[in-house]
Amino acid sequence: MRTRRPLRPLLGLLIFLALPVCGFAQAQGPYARLLGRCVRGARVDYPCVIAHAADLDAYLASLAATVTADLGREARFAYFINAYNAWTLKLVADHYPVASIKDIGPFWSTPWKIAFVRLDGRTVTLDHLENEILRPVFKDPRVHFAINCASASCPPLRAEPYAADRLDEQLDDAASRFINDPAFNSFKDGVLRLSRIFDWFQEDFGGEKGVLALVERYARGDLRKGLRSGAPLRITYLDYDWSLNAAPDNPDSPSGPRGPGDQGGENAGNAARE
Repeated sequence: MRTRRPLRPLLGLLIFLALPVCGFAQAQGPYARLLGRCVRGARVDYPCVIAHAADLDAYLASLAATVTADLGREARFAYFINAYNAWTLKLVADHYPVASIKDIGPFWSTPWKIAFVRLDGRTVTLDHLENEILRPVFKDPRVHFAINCASASCPPLRAEPYAADRLDEQLDDAASRFINDPAFNSFKDGVLRLSRIFDWFQEDFGGEKGVLALVERYARGDLRKGLRSGAPLRITYLDYDWSLNAAPDNPDSPSGPRGPGDQGGENAGNAARE
């Protein structure tokens, strides 16, 4: 006679395997609240972040307690994107007010070299997250539109956490929003003006041809029309504005508002996030 008893251990195993992912997703509640309250369009209200530091600290504690090896690939990818962005918020909030994230840390180094990020029982840097994990492990160039370096020329911080079950959709949306924002990328009179990110990380996009292919894939409206016009094309890369991405309605912000197309700041000779 057939029995269903052997299914019980299998069901238990499936539940056990699902627990790390479920727990990770549930732990994002404080971070989701923080982002919903403090992200203002393309900008961040840092006094709001400071006022809700308990939510941020709770989320960072949950990240530090997560065993990333227990997560599936998409969950790990989302985890490390969220970790980069959340720890960046922590870094700026702890030193606010500052005119630029680059003002944080010793003069001989950069904020991305500060070891303060706690994960998997170690303390690492933002540079480690980006250049030792996010870029080489996941090999998805859309990550450059998802991580936020707290600067005016960075792709805006998303107003929700990245989630494993929606990650591809969220990354596509982040890429589309960034590429079609004329503050970062535009086409006029045969000149394609692109974010310096496409120059710094060109190898991640597959060289200049890969950059063009990606921009064409997501381009909409006038940008798409210009790229498909068949006219001779010249690419230039915009200067990078490292001023803090503080919300313009924040009277305490030392950086002030930035309008579309304002690409002032340090010149093209800057190394990526250095």
